[in-house]
Order: sequence, then structure tokens, then C-alpha cells
Amino acid sequence: MPAIADFLRRNESRTLEFKQDLSSPDRVLRAIVAFANTTGGTLVVGISDDRQPLGLVDAAMEEERLANLIANGIEPAISPDFQVVPEAGQNFLVVRVPRFPGVFYVKREGATEGVYVRHGSTNRRASPDQLTELHRQAQVGTFDSQICAGASLADFDQSSARQLFAAAGLALTPAKMETLGLLTRSDDTWLPTNGAIILFGTPAARARCFPDSRVQAARFAGPTKAEFLDQLEPDNQGVSILAALEEVPRFVRRNTRTASRITGATLRRQDVPEYSAVALREVLVNALAHADYSRHGMTIKVAIFSNRIEVENPGGWPLGLSEEDFRNGVSRARNPVIAGVLHKLTIMENWGSGFERIETDAQKLGYLLPTWEDKGSVLRAKLMPHPDPQIPTGDEFTLTSDVIVNVRVNERQQWFMDRLADGYLAKAEDIAHKFDVTDRTARRDISQLQEMDLIGFMGSFKTGRYVLLKKGFS
Repeated sequence: MPAIADFLRRNESRTLEFKQDLSSPDRVLRAIVAFANTTGGTLVVGISDDRQPLGLVDAAMEEERLANLIANGIEPAISPDFQVVPEAGQNFLVVRVPRFPGVFYVKREGATEGVYVRHGSTNRRASPDQLTELHRQAQVGTFDSQICAGASLADFDQSSARQLFAAAGLALTPAKMETLGLLTRSDDTWLPTNGAIILFGTPAARARCFPDSRVQAARFAGPTKAEFLDQLEPDNQGVSILAALEEVPRFVRRNTRTASRITGATLRRQDVPEYSAVALREVLVNALAHADYSRHGMTIKVAIFSNRIEVENPGGWPLGLSEEDFRNGVSRARNPVIAGVLHKLTIMENWGSGFERIETDAQKLGYLLPTWEDKGSVLRAKLMPHPDPQIPTGDEFTLTSDVIVNVRVNERQQWFMDRLADGYLAKAEDIAHKFDVTDRTARRDISQLQEMDLIGFMGSFKTGRYVLLKKGFS
């Protein structure tokens, strides 16, 4: 069990929440339900929202009270792990909530309105799509492993699938198709799964069953979608999931720049693309593996702007996976059939190693790390151009000590950018200390600066630093 001091060094997140006491039992129950339905997590009682260790007067009594609240207030029955942790003369209650199979809800609010999921460091009522996914996982498994309704074996292009596997040196037998979850036996008949049609369905079958299981890509003139320049296909209807793995990187190369620089004592030439090819590939593969293909009217989209690339897929982080998990190498695919095929074809290498490859490439060539925004209905990854001013970009991005910008920032944010401009390795805690605000407020300030593309993050997630980015305004 980590010491309370270890918890205090962390911020509230998708898997950690602090409560000062049990004076708001409904909020406590919502947090436990959200943890159980999403990724699991830890609730620490006795710490205030601004991470002040206040402790509990009678931790044993609070443990019994919380156990009764959970037993009487949550359905179906749930059994978290309770532990009273003493530290520095105070007692704290640490509650570990695993992710349980099932759809949990606050009994008083009902089986629909009382279902909560974790979104960042907040507990939110589950949307209709999230409710559907929770029920599906509890009853029939993942969406891509289900039999495709209305499809027959003729809709599964086995010839194309075998050719693709043969190119990777693998034989795709009926037994292997069943093992991979592409085919399911129903009585004496083989039927394709949703994953099989999404990946290897005939064009007619994909158009009929999954018209949105495609990837669209476009290039825009500026930082918004106001002026359109180029598209992946003449009619921009998009390409299939597997075709996107070759077509999208080619489209990005066509619409971005590459610089050459001389390195080392041997004066060897090194070509440095505007965007990391490794990061683009991993982000795209992640989008394909984790997209929620059950949603209608939403495709996977790649947008190239003058100052960034965004890759957007339907569905937020899969239930049971957080951005922190992804960065730490944890793998929990929303679509294990699709992910399994990508893995067999060596498109998705060792599960959970994608972010490690992104970090390695960023450290080697000086790229900024991608960031992710979970919007609930979509997951959006943002890639920033190389910060080296010698590498041209589509919008003249450079590192600079001039931090006068034409967007509105608050006093704390301006101070933070000034610190970066002066060469300091500024962090969120510096804002919190300087202006006497909570860590949550400081992190929100930094997040807003990243969303406005005024700062980026360079290097390893654990040891990297924020850097200043500014568009050359006239």
C-alpha cells in the first residue's frame, strides 16, 4: 500500500480521487460507481481537494459507515478493498475499487440515471452510448467479436485476408480465423463477426453494415477548417481501415514538409520531417484499434492544419483504459479482434509499446510528444510540428523568447510563458506556488495553453519539459 505522502504527490486523475470526509455520501457513491464502471481506481478519504492531509477523527467508524453506504446504495453488490492507513499521527481511509464486470449504479438514482463513468478527474453520468457499451461488455463481450447481423460468409473477403496474411508469412486457415475472432460457428454454419466485416468485408458488405468504418483525411490552409486545400480522395469518402495504414501517411507526407540538416563530425545529411512519422503511425494505429465502430455517423478523421495534425476517432478512451495507462504501456483494446489481427500482421507490434516508441523517437529527433483529448464521444490526438526553427513548417512555428501573442491569456499563463521564454523548466507546481492556487487550477492553465498551441511538451513523459511555441504574427 503506498504511503499517504505518495498519494499527495499525485494529482486527482481518472484513477485517483480525494475526499475530505463522508459528508457528501452521494458524491462518494458516484465516485465508486464510476471507478467500477471505467478503469478502477483509488479513493482516499481524509485529504481535501487541494491535497491537504487533514486525516479522520475516527477512521474505523468511517470505514464501517462507508461499507454500509456502499452495501445499501450501489447495485449490483460491489466489494472494494478498505484499509485504514496511519501516517504522521493521522489516520486515512484508502478504498481500492477494481473494475468489476457489470453495470453499476447508484441505487437511489436508478439503473439508468445512476450509472456513472470516470472522465478525467470527474464523475459523469454515462451517456446512452456508454450505457450500451457497458451492457454489451457485461453480457456479450466486445462489439467487434459479435456476429455481424445480416451478413453471411460470402460478405467476408477471405481471399484478400489470406493474401494479406501470406504477405506477412502467415497461413490463414479456418481454425485461425476462428481463433482470431473473425469467424464464429453457429450450428453448422460459419458466420463473420463485426471485426471480420470491418477489416475484410466486401465493399458492398462494409457499405451496408458499417458505412462509417472508414478513414477520411483533409488538409486545411490555416489553423481552422475555414479554408480547405486538399483531401485524401477526390470525393473524400474515405478509405478502408487497412488501406488507411498506407494511404494516410502518404497523404501527410504530401501535405507537410521535410528539412535536411547536417549532423555529426562526418557532416552527414539527416532528413527531418515536419511531423514524426513514428508518432503519426502509432496514433493512427491506436485510433483504428480503439475506435467505437458501433457509433453511427462518425468516421475516423485526420486533419492537417497549418500548425498541427489531429487524429480523431469515435469513442473516448475505452472503458478500462486511461491516457495514463496508455503512456505507461498498459493495453486494453476496445476491439480485441481488430487489434489481434493488426498484431498478427505486425502492424500493431507488442501491445502497449506504442507510446514507448513515440517517446524514443521524440528523444532522438527532438519532436514534441502528442497529446490526447477525451471528449466523451470522440478521442482526439494532437501532433505538433518539430520545434526546431531550422525545420520549416506550414505556419512558421518557431521557438521564441517573444511571448506577446494575440490571444487572451490570464496573468498566471502569461507568467508561465515568460518563465519558459527565459529558459526555466517551469511546471504546474510553480504556478500553484507563485499565485497560491490549487494544482488543479495550475494544470488547467497549462492545458489551456496547450489547446491554444502556445506551448508544447518535449521529451519523455516523466522527465520532459514544456517549451514555448508561437506563431509568427505580424
